[in-house]
Amino acid sequence: MPRVIIGSLLFNHADHFREAIESILGQTFTDFALVLVDDGSSDSTPEIAREYTTRDPRVSYARNAERLGLVDNSRRAFEIARQRHPEAEYFAWTSDHDLWHPRWLQQLVDALDANRHVVLAYPLNRRI
Repeated sequence: MPRVIIGSLLFNHADHFREAIESILGQTFTDFALVLVDDGSSDSTPEIAREYTTRDPRVSYARNAERLGLVDNSRRAFEIARQRHPEAEYFAWTSDHDLWHPRWLQQLVDALDANRHVVLAYPLNRRI
């Protein structure tokens, strides 16, 4: 039972996707499942996503039947994550073109655990 579910939105960023997913899978906090939700990519994103489902049991993949757009795909990622892992305590969104510091998830979980009245944690970010 993973403690955190990460919903990762995918759409035509195959050039950056491997580096992005590796930064998620390389987190120091490892008690998570990663749900990849592809919004109809026409590049090699689906093949890369399927590759990672065979490499790491924490990774699953879903592809939308039709393009939903950012907001609806975000909702779909959350819905799929809740269906597959209803017992998970926390949820986070990521994307196919962002890099995540190795302690990103650990620091967010620590902040939420230390402050039980807090319902949202968001990291500082830097554009690179």
